Amino acid sequence: MQRTFVRTTALILVATSTVVSCGLFGGRNTTPRGAGSIGAVRTFTDSDVVNDVAASRTFVYVATMRGVLRYAMDGTSPTRITRHEGLPDDQVYAVSATPEGATWVATARGAARSSGAQWAPAGDPNAQPNLGRLTAVHAFEDGTALLGGEQGIARYDGTVWHMLTDRYQVTGFALDQGRVLVATAQTGILVMRGDFTGLDEYGPSSGIPEVLVRDLVPVGGGRWWALVQGTNGAQLAHFDGQRWSAYTSERQRSPWLALVPSGNSAALVMQGGLYEISSDRGEELSPLQVSEPGGQRRVDLQPVRIEPPPPPPPPPPPPPPHGRRGARPPAAGGATNAPRPAAGTPAAAPRPAAAARGQHGVAVEQRSAQSGDAGAARGTATGAASPGRDAGTPRTNASADAGTPRAAANVDAGTPRAAANVDAGTPRANANPDAGAPRATPTATADAGTARTTANTDAGAARATPGADAGAARASTNADAGVQHVTANADGGAVATTAAADGGAAGATGAPAIGRAAPLPPAPRPRAIPAPTGPIEATRGGPTLDAHRFGLLHRANVAMPEDIATAVADSSAVYVARVGLGVTRVLGGAATEYRAHDLAMSRRPLSLATDSNNGVWMVTEDGGPVRYDGGRFARIALDPNDANIVPLMFWSRGTIAAAVARSGPNVLRLYRYVTNGWRQITERPIDTNGPGTVDVKFLAVDGRGRFWVGIRIENEGHRREFGVAFIDENLPAAIQFNSQVGPNGGEGGAARAPDDLTAIDFEANGTAWFAGLSGATSIQMSATPGQAATVHNYNEANGLHGDLVSDLTRGPNERIYILTTEGLGFWDGRTFDFGVEGSSAAPRAIALALDNSGGLWGAGQHGGWVYDGRTFRTVGRGDGLPTEAYNDIAVDGENRVWFVTSEGISILNQRRVEQSESSSGTN
Repeated sequence: MQRTFVRTTALILVATSTVVSCGLFGGRNTTPRGAGSIGAVRTFTDSDVVNDVAASRTFVYVATMRGVLRYAMDGTSPTRITRHEGLPDDQVYAVSATPEGATWVATARGAARSSGAQWAPAGDPNAQPNLGRLTAVHAFEDGTALLGGEQGIARYDGTVWHMLTDRYQVTGFALDQGRVLVATAQTGILVMRGDFTGLDEYGPSSGIPEVLVRDLVPVGGGRWWALVQGTNGAQLAHFDGQRWSAYTSERQRSPWLALVPSGNSAALVMQGGLYEISSDRGEELSPLQVSEPGGQRRVDLQPVRIEPPPPPPPPPPPPPPHGRRGARPPAAGGATNAPRPAAGTPAAAPRPAAAARGQHGVAVEQRSAQSGDAGAARGTATGAASPGRDAGTPRTNASADAGTPRAAANVDAGTPRAAANVDAGTPRANANPDAGAPRATPTATADAGTARTTANTDAGAARATPGADAGAARASTNADAGVQHVTANADGGAVATTAAADGGAAGATGAPAIGRAAPLPPAPRPRAIPAPTGPIEATRGGPTLDAHRFGLLHRANVAMPEDIATAVADSSAVYVARVGLGVTRVLGGAATEYRAHDLAMSRRPLSLATDSNNGVWMVTEDGGPVRYDGGRFARIALDPNDANIVPLMFWSRGTIAAAVARSGPNVLRLYRYVTNGWRQITERPIDTNGPGTVDVKFLAVDGRGRFWVGIRIENEGHRREFGVAFIDENLPAAIQFNSQVGPNGGEGGAARAPDDLTAIDFEANGTAWFAGLSGATSIQMSATPGQAATVHNYNEANGLHGDLVSDLTRGPNERIYILTTEGLGFWDGRTFDFGVEGSSAAPRAIALALDNSGGLWGAGQHGGWVYDGRTFRTVGRGDGLPTEAYNDIAVDGENRVWFVTSEGISILNQRRVEQSESSSGTN
């Protein structure tokens, strides 16, 4: 059951090998293969899901969904960096660090960089790039950075951000002799120009076998290795500077997790093994295809500086005062008799609205239907003359002649119209409605006598107005500097300049094009990145391929763990992220483990709730809620509708799962799990009898659905125990039991009880029993509302063996079993019996739990045991547990037994213990 108690534990030290060691907590199934084992065991130390790893000369940074963990290089002194230290959001998807310590992160709410001990967004917080979900970041020594996301690439130049393109889904960055390479999920590999005004696409036309690039490793001389994946499996793709070759393996069939640098080559990461790609040794790779040279596509970019949105308009002037008839409000500048506008004079145009996001992931300029300022709209979509006007007559309002240049306010005909506060010819930054950051979209113009290009094109891609006369769609020589032509295949924010990209449909700059430019294709939707798979099947019976020969050489001197989630490499080392075991450095320095140990649970009791989908919920040592799915932990919010609540405790029995959270300094919110989520049941303030914040030390729900919550008050680092609160959703207030209740009872049926209650369970008749530092306590609620409950306190004076009760639970034969300093006993309904046969020979326990088969489990600093009502069986290292020093124990709804140690949690997935295996024993 849930309990709190004083623990004294020792740190268990183990030796590690010179390469890498799984150490005490290898994360593998540590169950002995002998027939006497009680089940399979897995051990976890960390609940964080690792997204990325980077290192400077002095620190290692680990990106998680709860901020960044910063470690000293030797793995000590973990520090969690969150919003409190200046991150835009705690969900960190990527991290990058230079050797000198410039560190950048990509979070759910934008990018940030370190500034000493604090973090802050780079540049103007209101002028950040919108790239969808961020996926990659790369920091440079000169203070610049590249940022990648599911919808494009942006660059920070040391002062401001520039949008490079919004047409690529980035999976990672790499450097090849100073060139920036970009791995993508749908386009293959991009090679950026040095000035970031263009790139080369190495997509399907170049021969890359798949467009989803999981990892990219440059190996010198313009050669690359890439781990690519398609619907039929994974492949190794090799680019020799001219052409692509694809390879698979007929022997290494387990999932290919990652590709990392290894000396002058690359190495493939699999569970339990690291395989270097060698040109003359190892198990030969099977070639699948060889491409022809060439085929890459040259793309010109138009980096657009991201500007903050304009300030909001000033508030409207106050209404005129009620005065004498005919009085007018003062005019601007203080004049009191300013003339009214003449009849028919158009009113001042409204301020241009913020740009809206278009269906292609671009900014669509929202223009008024009236004319006037530089942001005024055109009257007709076709650009034809309005009815009743001569086609050659200049129109000053919405009906301007399509063949005549329209003069925007303060802008000459034929000159690019600038947005407010933007110079003519400068791309206009439109506000991004998603995150409040502007998305850059230039407003292209045409020469006098030609049709104006519309604003609803992607950045840098000029498109002629629909319905313009033939020959009137000619791009201006001064529009979109550096762009040669627009093609149907041009990416948003990028213009293809090879003839193969558009079939010669549009002419180069200065050469008129006949007809309208082809429309841009829709921006590709971000694809879901699938889990790593094994390699594709080798083809048989085909022609002999003229491919380079390579083999996979097993690095036997690198002992890789068997619980790898992924592998990450920076400029100097290779790290593997492990399931529930943090990060391990395997190459590039001494083998080192980086763990936060937030599952060690030294200050909080272990509390579990199994939901109806067999997920197990708990609150970690640092107060975060996690869900265990039977294989790994994930951080999931208890209440997605309220990010400010603090989860405190979980509990379940049978089909009922409950949770309690703090929603205010002294307010508790109660939940039950219903179908696919937690539903709030009620919320009650708690009387703390003084300053402090309410915390919880145990939780349970009785047979009538009422909540019992152990209360603890924290104030300036000090804890004060304060009894138990009884919360019924049908009652208007919580009923509290503590030492401050008067001898004649309190409001609602409250009664005096000890403050130091630490654990709870119920008799079959509904009586609540509590463990405590001064004995055991029972509380029976009255059947009459408002009448005082019945409280009994038990200690050595009335039959209890020892006053210190560390735990209790309902066990075999529906008895309340009690652990004291004198041993194990039970309450038979009238008296206590501490003569449980075999208990004195079993290891001394400090915590109890009942499994779904009726077995009673005990755990303590010298081992554990299970009791079936007749005999005891010891549990420890012989069953695969990493230690025999346990701080707490619990059983989840799947009958898995959770042991808390000083390092983390070991989960025993017990199998049926045959009667012949049961025996009494000692430690």
